[in-house]
Amino acid sequence: MFPYESIQITSQDWQRSLMEDVEISSQKEGYSRVLAQIVEINDQRILFRPLENNLYTDEQLCLCLESNYAKDVHLAYQFQKGDEVYLTLNGKYVLHDDGDNINDIAPLSIISTQYINE
Repeated sequence: MFPYESIQITSQDWQRSLMEDVEISSQKEGYSRVLAQIVEINDQRILFRPLENNLYTDEQLCLCLESNYAKDVHLAYQFQKGDEVYLTLNGKYVLHDDGDNINDIAPLSIISTQYINE
């Protein structure tokens, strides 16, 4: 999924690749793809509404674009309100005091649904 996800190869992945194809890095263990819709997007944040998942019960999740953890997310696609995306998440929240009451997340990637057939 490069460039939407960074290429991650660990020594464990390298050893495993000697015997079988490695499609998902061991660094992504515990992560799942969560289908979500963008409900708001601006220079400071992206708000998502989870559509199909069992990781979160929240009505909305926030990616604060000004936070340190958002710098690792590659936004290669110009997202708009209403777009459906897959978020690669581990079910945890991020501590970030941005003044709203919406839980913050730290996705490994945000990928438009047009690129993933799950």
